[in-house]
Amino acid sequence: MKFLLFVHSQIDIFLYNHIKSIFCTSINLGSYSTLAHSLNTTAKLFIYLNLVSILKNRGGLFVKKKVCFRFTSLFTMLFLLLSIAIPTGIKVKAASTATITYSFSKENIAPGDTFDINVNISNVEDLYGASIDFKFDPTLFSIEEILPGSAWNGEAQFYGILEDEISTGYFSNYTALGGARSGLNKSGTLFVIKAKALKEGTQTFKTISNNDPLSVNGNNVRIKLSNSQIVNQKIEYTAGVKSLTIGDKIVTLTEGKYEDSHPGIKYVGNWKVNSHESNSETTAKYSNTVGDYFTFTFVGTGFNWYAPVNSNRGFAKITIDDTSYTIDNYSSSQVYKKLVYSKDDLAYGIHTVKIEITGSKNANATALTQFIDYIEIY
Repeated sequence: MKFLLFVHSQIDIFLYNHIKSIFCTSINLGSYSTLAHSLNTTAKLFIYLNLVSILKNRGGLFVKKKVCFRFTSLFTMLFLLLSIAIPTGIKVKAASTATITYSFSKENIAPGDTFDINVNISNVEDLYGASIDFKFDPTLFSIEEILPGSAWNGEAQFYGILEDEISTGYFSNYTALGGARSGLNKSGTLFVIKAKALKEGTQTFKTISNNDPLSVNGNNVRIKLSNSQIVNQKIEYTAGVKSLTIGDKIVTLTEGKYEDSHPGIKYVGNWKVNSHESNSETTAKYSNTVGDYFTFTFVGTGFNWYAPVNSNRGFAKITIDDTSYTIDNYSSSQVYKKLVYSKDDLAYGIHTVKIEITGSKNANATALTQFIDYIEIY
């Protein structure tokens, strides 16, 4: 049976899918760093990469199974030669612990948005290669592309997909320098994962460096880092936990009047519709559950909040950006379309308002209810 190995420009495909046929072994090439660590010398990795480069420049190679022994013998001799020619007593400078973090290209991500997941590294020394295995919820977002980031300084010679199960929520990817050279001492982004949000939800990033199984809701990212040394290749690191939230698209309100039903006003909790001809446009919303709130974002210098008031109104907590106020909306009689709060001295710009039902009321109030009829932005 013939094994066809065609190496042209897809170096990563050659490495992952066909190197086992060349060796006639069961070596696991699940990720670039796993390969580097299993061989236990970066010099051996150089052989793979430089051989592939030669084959690539020659336009391709056809290999039959019967010549497998010749390749195995060739690689064995090269490994032995390297073991003799390259000293193993090289002193390795103790490095500070690197740190891996995650960031996103957008602060507010809604279904349909495209965005980048940045896998960042800082305080790293002699970075030569890295791999990432990621298990995620494919119904929450899709992965469009994985690219080397700024930490490689544009010098990465080898990168690509090793295992492509993106449609079912998993991929393995690698990036590496090439040739006998030192690694990089540069903070920046290791991988840029280009994604598209599909629905509302949250994905938490929890990172490990060992070979424990990954799961969507547990440890779901495996990152391995290698330096350029002959020994002690593994780069240790610490990693924090980061959550990605995909929610409703935020609408920034501008000058004007906005009814309670406007999509720019977001409600959290058990809000109900109150229909009455005396309300503006005949409707208002209300809730009497502690902790329920509504929120909106606007650009301007202030806003007005209008609501019907009565004897069953409690205290409301109003938070504008990072500053909070408390007001009492109690009234001894029913009044519609009352201006219950006004703020007109903000610096011009974008502001976020959150109005929340508290568990407090004055002694005369019979309940904690809060209403919203409409708001005005100016």
